[in-house]
Amino acid sequence: MSERHCPLCNAKDIYLSNIIPTESIACIYKRSIGVDIDDDIKGIPVVRRYICKACGLIFFSPAIVGSDIFYSKLQEYEWYYMKDKVEFSIAADNIKMGDTVLEVGCGQGFFQKKIPGRRYIGLEASASAIDRAEEGDGQIFKETVESHAKTNAGVYDTVVSFQVLEHVADPASFLDGCVHCLKPGGNLIISVPSADSFVSMVINHALNLPPHHVTWWPDRTLKSLEGLFPISLNTIFHEPLQSYHYQYYARTISVALARVLVGAKADAVVDLSALQDEAERLADNLDKAAINVLTDYRLRPHGHTVLAVYQKLA
Repeated sequence: MSERHCPLCNAKDIYLSNIIPTESIACIYKRSIGVDIDDDIKGIPVVRRYICKACGLIFFSPAIVGSDIFYSKLQEYEWYYMKDKVEFSIAADNIKMGDTVLEVGCGQGFFQKKIPGRRYIGLEASASAIDRAEEGDGQIFKETVESHAKTNAGVYDTVVSFQVLEHVADPASFLDGCVHCLKPGGNLIISVPSADSFVSMVINHALNLPPHHVTWWPDRTLKSLEGLFPISLNTIFHEPLQSYHYQYYARTISVALARVLVGAKADAVVDLSALQDEAERLADNLDKAAINVLTDYRLRPHGHTVLAVYQKLA
């Protein structure tokens, strides 16, 4: 799709917020998690970050989507696929016994263990994730949801997708496939990193950049989906800040404050300049204070993930 259109709502009224050299992104990946993305960005000198004024979607263009090799490298880290998440429990509470459930982008299939007594089908793009999947009662197929929808229209009571939508180049096609698979009255449950949380404040965050994440999702955009697809929004749930993210959150806030103090650019996503180095050094003195603030539960912000539940219209 042209850079002049939003990949979700197709609006032309978009705002260019950042132009990022891909060599800078490659440097961040190598430095922070030791992953080489040179093959994924070959021939692409820059990516542009846009904000759609119509639906609020934040997206990178071109939408550089990681290869199977790229995701195989990430899966070597134990933290990449979590066996349990807060959103798993929230989603499970919205699925009745006996329901037919489709999980799109199921990874190693951990969610199916949260919903015994349901007929489970998983779709996954990564062959290595399927190879590593633990055995369960359901089945996992290497297939896109768009392809699956062609032969499974109106089959499922619930379609779930956890931390996947932000990875796909064509979110409109992806969501249309998910909705097409649902029975009328069925539930669509989507979770994504919240662009309204501290996650969007992190500077040089490799996994929130292409070729990993190609879109960012604020609440405004999640609410807009009911005007773009035959679905109605039931609820939006923000997970609380998880204890394993306390240090990460504290560091993010400390760096953000330090960047203001050193005069760094306010809306930067990637910054490899000396000002960022100076802000990082200054933040070292602020981290402990930020962590101490989190001991008061009233001051804890929303966490990493937002989950939205929709119902397909009859």
